[in-house]
Amino acid sequence: MKSLYFLIIPILFIVLPSCQKSEPVPVPPVDPREKFLGTWKATDGFTEPDGTIVMQTYTFTIEKSTEDNTLLMQGFANVSGPGFNGVINGNNFEIIVKQISINNMPVLFDALGNIQNEKLTYSYRFMSSTNPRQYSGSAVK
Repeated sequence: MKSLYFLIIPILFIVLPSCQKSEPVPVPPVDPREKFLGTWKATDGFTEPDGTIVMQTYTFTIEKSTEDNTLLMQGFANVSGPGFNGVINGNNFEIIVKQISINNMPVLFDALGNIQNEKLTYSYRFMSSTNPRQYSGSAVK
């Protein structure tokens, strides 16, 4: 019986430490902006008051802004200049109303959109006193 005891004790010292829980490998957090980044080919348009549909195709880029959960959208809506800051929430983005200049006229601009399966769908508005326009469109990489 004593020899069995001397055999079991060393085995326990070998087996028990190997049953310890291992620490999970930390997974670095994924930046929620990553899915939006890149160069996008866009097609969007609006309808004139007489029913004529006006379409345009252009490219724009999306980069990370210096602020968390914010994108820098350059060339979006086919507008040149410093670009727009888009705030993201999950798969959605929003460009808060911003005053811009088009043909030396002040215009208010805002936009909403989302991404699903690497496709952006969006709408935006140019709001002026003389010619307000509502655009809708989509973009792919």
